[in-house]
Amino acid sequence: MLRFEMIVSRNNFVYNNHYFNVLTTAHALVMIFFFLMPSLISRFGNILIPLYCGVPDIAFPRMNNLSYWLMFPAILILLLGAIIEGGVGTR
Repeated sequence: MLRFEMIVSRNNFVYNNHYFNVLTTAHALVMIFFFLMPSLISRFGNILIPLYCGVPDIAFPRMNNLSYWLMFPAILILLLGAIIEGGVGTR
């Protein structure tokens, strides 16, 4: 939706600037905290560090499972925060 807004000139797909800011902020938070950080942390924490230490691949499987299951409520809360009361649009 944001890219469609940017591609076509003089197209106001999102009419309110505040909602455009809310969408941009929510997109950035989802990309950083639900794509970039889990991929980096899982690679370093689950692959590289055990190789450096010479320990089994997943030394603490319960901790990995907890972080996996906490991502679902976290993304739900983040998206609800973008919807409730107009969301947080950084101005």
